[in-house]
Amino acid sequence: MSPKPKILLVDDEERFRTTLKKMLTAQGLTVALAAGEDTLALFEQVRSRVGYVHVNDVGKAGVFEFAPIGTGLAPIREVLRRLREQGYAGWVGIEEASRTGKQGFRQAVQYTRRALQAS
Repeated sequence: MSPKPKILLVDDEERFRTTLKKMLTAQGLTVALAAGEDTLALFEQVRSRVGYVHVNDVGKAGVFEFAPIGTGLAPIREVLRRLREQGYAGWVGIEEASRTGKQGFRQAVQYTRRALQAS
């Protein structure tokens, strides 16, 4: 029997976290939850097992309102720096949902690319 896939779900909105956890658990996944203020501490616990990174950003804790990537509360640069330190070579997906159009997506790609390449 192969081990259950594991997902780390970090989001400030409690109802979203718990609802999504129930749905994913019902599909046979193991889900760990964290709110924004716990992101880096929890990341340290799972960093050696990260296989995929999904990037997005929010402007205000506890509010389901996206911000342009790199301008909000998510510690994106620090997480990517720590992953780079350990030699992470996996995918990084970008969810640009700030409703700023093509310019927002360009900014998100540039920010993420710079964060990944910074030394």
